[in-house]
Amino acid sequence: MLIDTALIRTWIVNNLDHVKGLNDVAPHFGILGEGLRKVFKRRIGVPFSEYLREQRVLKAQQLLQDTHLTCRQICFAVGFSRVEVGKRAFKRITGSTMNNHRNFRQGNGSQIGLSLNLSMLGSLKQLETSRSEDGR
Repeated sequence: MLIDTALIRTWIVNNLDHVKGLNDVAPHFGILGEGLRKVFKRRIGVPFSEYLREQRVLKAQQLLQDTHLTCRQICFAVGFSRVEVGKRAFKRITGSTMNNHRNFRQGNGSQIGLSLNLSMLGSLKQLETSRSEDGR
C-alpha cells in the first residue's frame, strides 16, 4: 500500500489543534500508528513527534506575526498541551522566545534567531524528494 505522505502532512497541518500523536492521525488514512511512525522516519527523515512539534512552531510563528493572540492562546491553538511545553519547543527550534519573535516581526526588536532553521526545512524537502524518486 502506497502512503501519500504529502496528503498526511497537509492533514496534520490543518488539524494541529487536536492532533496529539500518531494514533490521532493514522486511522484517518487506514493505517496503524506504528506504520505511520515508520513511514515518517523513512520518507520524511524525522520522527513523527519532531515533525509535529516543528509544524506547531511554524504555525505559532504565523499566529505571532498575524494576530494579537497571547502566547498562551497560541500555544493551545496550535495543539501544545501546556504553555510551558509550547514555549520551550518554540525557543529550542527558533532560538528565540515567542515574545521576542513577535517584537522582531513587528519591527520592535533587534534581529534575533531565524524563524525555523530554513536550511533544515530545505534539507527535509530535498530528502523527501530524493526518497520519493528512489521509490522509498
